Amino acid sequence: MQVTSLKDFTSAGSTGVCVGNFDGMHIGHQSLFKIIKAHELKNKVFLTFAPHPKKVFSKAKTVFEEITPLREKAKLAKNYGFNFFLPIKFSSSLIELTPRDFVKKIIVDTLAAKLV
Repeated sequence: MQVTSLKDFTSAGSTGVCVGNFDGMHIGHQSLFKIIKAHELKNKVFLTFAPHPKKVFSKAKTVFEEITPLREKAKLAKNYGFNFFLPIKFSSSLIELTPRDFVKKIIVDTLAAKLV
């Protein structure tokens, strides 16, 4: 599995993407992973956010710990059949994107996803 960034990702062939925080990697997440795995796709992309959005939005001084840290997510993504692990920096520029712009710029234009 290749760990990559948005700027370094090049789509050569069909791409399926699972998008989310995936904190916990519970049975609901696993059912999404199985859908991607079941399709004939050259690129199977596990897209997540780092740091976790709760860390960015939290105004409290309490420590937020993820159930599944980023490194563990990468290992699990590989085990679920993903060949690309793509942690996107959760930053102010990402927050400013509308949902439509996120889909257009990242999912469609950059990743060329056929299945999400």
